[in-house]
Amino acid sequence: MFQRTPQWAAPLHNSKITKEEMDSIRANYSDIFARCQETYGCFIHTADPRSALEVTEEEREAFWQKLYNEPGFGIWMGNFRDI
Repeated sequence: MFQRTPQWAAPLHNSKITKEEMDSIRANYSDIFARCQETYGCFIHTADPRSALEVTEEEREAFWQKLYNEPGFGIWMGNFRDI
């Protein structure tokens, strides 16, 4: 990967997928692909329809902490609509 000037970086918290998790993913391919077709950028994450300023500071921080702790691109694609 070539990254010239990073503007922002955060861990994705990805880990190895167990055989059981992979079996579940494979069993739900059609649902996963359908969901991706309905979202911006074809990710499984849906942006929160609220503005970041529509919620209290405590709610905003809790929401961001939840996104930060989850694996994948939820912190980017599942954030408030105006982020």
